[in-house]
Amino acid sequence: MTPEALYAELDRGALKAQLLQRAGLLEALVDDMRAAARVYRAAVIGDPGSRLPAGGRLGVKRFDALDLPVARNLPSGRSGGSGIRLHGEQPWLWRSQKGGWHTLVLTGANRRSQAPTRYVVEAVLFYMACLAAEPGRRWLGRGTFSVHVVYNTCRRIFTYDIAPQDARDYLAARAAELLDLQAVDWMPFEVAARMEDLLTAPARKLQPGDRRRFREWLVDAFEKADADYLTRKAVPTIGTDVLETARARLGIFFDTVDRRSA
Repeated sequence: MTPEALYAELDRGALKAQLLQRAGLLEALVDDMRAAARVYRAAVIGDPGSRLPAGGRLGVKRFDALDLPVARNLPSGRSGGSGIRLHGEQPWLWRSQKGGWHTLVLTGANRRSQAPTRYVVEAVLFYMACLAAEPGRRWLGRGTFSVHVVYNTCRRIFTYDIAPQDARDYLAARAAELLDLQAVDWMPFEVAARMEDLLTAPARKLQPGDRRRFREWLVDAFEKADADYLTRKAVPTIGTDVLETARARLGIFFDTVDRRSA
């Protein structure tokens, strides 16, 4: 057997092993979906601009775009108010017989951490967008929202129970930050998440040196990061209050009511 043929056999063997492992992970998920009270191919808010595949026998739930009032910092230094309209979608949702909602996120990534990663962000944002408007709240009903993140070798389940007003306030605050033309931040989810204890600790339990330690961690990470040209050219701000910013921006993704493997 030539080296090329040997490598091809090894590649095929590795691919087959990966597919079998992924199939095993998804088989249990499919069983959960079959036992669900209701399954949706997707839920859509407004017009996200993408084309979802036909749901077949599975429904696609649709909501109007979410309107939010947002305070903005203008280039002149003045503040002003305006409204924004949020659009989005989340594929593969099901409601269990016990009443909780679930969604599937396929990653193709190799992870073993028990902590939430950036893969939960879009699903949790969609959950909050549903909570922020009456039609979405009625559809969700009472119960939790679990994000099933499927990695190459494992499935992690992160369960959330966010209050509707907290969801609406969070979305409005993050939208205001996004529209703030005077702010240039650098805060990658995975980098900040390595200090989850500081993101989730009650404010009264933070120690005097915690803010300095978190800022030094981010500054060091930025210096070592492979940031693109435009990011470095913009000279992102990592201020002394960066821990408060990170807690407000990322803390909600770590405020789970349950974490488990399946």
